[in-house]
Amino acid sequence: MFPIFPSRHSRSTRVARCLVIAVALCCAPAHAAVYRVGPTGTGCTHTDIQSALNAAQSNPGTDTVRIVHAFTGSGLHGVITTDQGLILDGSYATCSATAPDGGQTVISAAGPTAYKVFSITSTGLSTVRLQSLRLTDGFASGGGYGGGIYFKGPGNLEINDTRIDNNRAGYGAGIYFEGTSLTATLTIGEHNLINSNVASISGGGIYLQNAIMLMLAADSSILFNTAANYGGGLRIYGRSTATVSSDGFGSFAAIQGNESAYGGAVAVQGYQDGDGTATFNLNDGARIYDNFASVRGGGLFLQPFSGLSTGYADADMDGGVIDTNVAPEGAAVYLAYDEDFTGFPIGASLVMTDASLINNVSGDANGQATGGASIVVAKRSGFSIGKGLMSGNSGGTLVRTDDGYAMLSSTLVTGNTVQRGLIEVLTGSSDHVIASTIVGNTLAGGIVITGTGDLEVKQSIIWQPGKQTAQSGGNRDVDDVIASDISSLPMGASIINADPRFIDPGHNDYRLQPASPAVDFSGVLTYPGVDGLLHNKDMALVANRYGAGDLGVYELQSIGNLVRNDTFLSDLRLWTPVTNGASTWISTGAGNAGGVTISRSPVPASGELIALTQCVHIPGPGMYRLDGRARGGSDISNLTRDRPILRWQLRTNPGIEACTGTANVRGDIGFPSSGNFVAPNRSAEIVITPAMWTRFTSIEVTLVAQEGDNNPSGTTTSSFDDITLRAIDTDVIFADGFDR
Repeated sequence: MFPIFPSRHSRSTRVARCLVIAVALCCAPAHAAVYRVGPTGTGCTHTDIQSALNAAQSNPGTDTVRIVHAFTGSGLHGVITTDQGLILDGSYATCSATAPDGGQTVISAAGPTAYKVFSITSTGLSTVRLQSLRLTDGFASGGGYGGGIYFKGPGNLEINDTRIDNNRAGYGAGIYFEGTSLTATLTIGEHNLINSNVASISGGGIYLQNAIMLMLAADSSILFNTAANYGGGLRIYGRSTATVSSDGFGSFAAIQGNESAYGGAVAVQGYQDGDGTATFNLNDGARIYDNFASVRGGGLFLQPFSGLSTGYADADMDGGVIDTNVAPEGAAVYLAYDEDFTGFPIGASLVMTDASLINNVSGDANGQATGGASIVVAKRSGFSIGKGLMSGNSGGTLVRTDDGYAMLSSTLVTGNTVQRGLIEVLTGSSDHVIASTIVGNTLAGGIVITGTGDLEVKQSIIWQPGKQTAQSGGNRDVDDVIASDISSLPMGASIINADPRFIDPGHNDYRLQPASPAVDFSGVLTYPGVDGLLHNKDMALVANRYGAGDLGVYELQSIGNLVRNDTFLSDLRLWTPVTNGASTWISTGAGNAGGVTISRSPVPASGELIALTQCVHIPGPGMYRLDGRARGGSDISNLTRDRPILRWQLRTNPGIEACTGTANVRGDIGFPSSGNFVAPNRSAEIVITPAMWTRFTSIEVTLVAQEGDNNPSGTTTSSFDDITLRAIDTDVIFADGFDR
């Protein structure tokens, strides 16, 4: 990870909390009993919920109350005050059933009198477990707490295979959970839906205060909840930690479709005049998706509170995704601040590792663009993303720091659409772009990075042709950079304008070709790129400019084949047509993947059908072998079969990226006459000496079919696959890297 500030809560503290929870779960006293609630009938011990709960609470041990499916009606609810374990189970069809049937029992509090479905007061460290229930139509009147579930105490609440929906309250319409000990834990286990609950104040789905929340198991979601103020899906308040890594219920995301004014999905807030940190963790691919905030923070809203003491607000994402959220400001994330009693600002913090911010939109409830930022970093707040992806976001700008701190390290920024620039660094701010790639974004403004704050850009690629790279009024620390515009950057030998030579930018593949000027450009980096690989691979064919590390988010791991899309895996991308309409992708080539057939009728006047070509840049001097597999036309006679030719032309220094101008050396590779894919009669070995090589040196590879029977009204056909150009002799290398 790439933290901004030292962590305010240690790993050892979290481990200790987990141990306490484990003890509480496994060490409940014995003498358990089972009570069965249902209509009068065989096996039922009670005909109402409360009397069964009272019996369980008066009996020592962890008791079970089964509420059977047939127990229906309105105004149902329960009040629990306990210091011992309790299981409420709705998975049985009848009181006499000996096994659960996979169903859920509906507990509806609807009726003329307002009820919370379950009100739980824990007086000990034991666990109350709810399973196979639907808790609905609860109401905490007068802006009260917990419509579906109210829980307060030092103990734990565990929920499995349960739906909590259509409940109302002032705070925590679905669940209100307030801990009175550091270990009080709400566990959202497997197969749960917390949906369509409405809070008139805050915490539409869940309100968590002074407690731990774990939503780690599969198939659970917080969906379509609303709150007037904070946290449509989840509000975390005070000294609390919520961790979400569930993959979501069915096709839904873990936290989806929630709405509020601040923090459509999640609001994280410290106590006012209270110590401790409110923390949110989103891990392991869990998603915050399609939430809306009418004011700030469509996905996340973080805000500390400060007075005589400070309650901080932090978030940590390791593998999480914030996707398709909407807000006028901070469509994805809004990091707010507060001031202490001296007027000094205290900010929030978000650290993202191996995480994604994608497709978030700065807009209002009417779908109108607002010109806001996807990520807002307010005073003294800090935002850091490492090994990350920021793509498909739209608004006024992508990241705006206002007297805050932002770092993009090993992050790919692509496909975003903004009205101004991508990054705005306002007064007092400090923004850092390290080992990142910014490319392929749509900017209505003319500058990629703007502002009056301090800017650091190192070991990065900023390739936005036609746009000014930076306009910063603060200090600028720029080193080891390739940019489409360097006139707006400080002058330096390590700041260059040269095509980065990405593998396939048209299909968002921004890995580097071996002949990219970004390869072996900089010093070795001590942290991994977006693909998890360290920037430390030294390519023998490539001269080190300042070190073995590559610029941008990717580190080339090996030279390998220089031809791109060499096996025509799914289409003909990266091959340029010479004769339009002559090339067809085929699904079965020489191997198990695709190939290409070139065909034209009538026969070209020259007797040759020149179909596809690719310009291959060469990473350094040495000996290269060109090879491939091909087959001739369909003529059954080897004497008259059309002949495939692999043609090559070496251009040592055309002075531009494209393969144009006079070739220094050229040649053809022929193949045996065969109706099957075969290797050539002899591959080509191409020697490039140090005197011949420049950074523009290239070999043009062309696919040609030669007519076999000289029938002008016939068809000329050949097929190709597995085209390779590889270095076979790396002994000849640069004396230095400054002639690149």
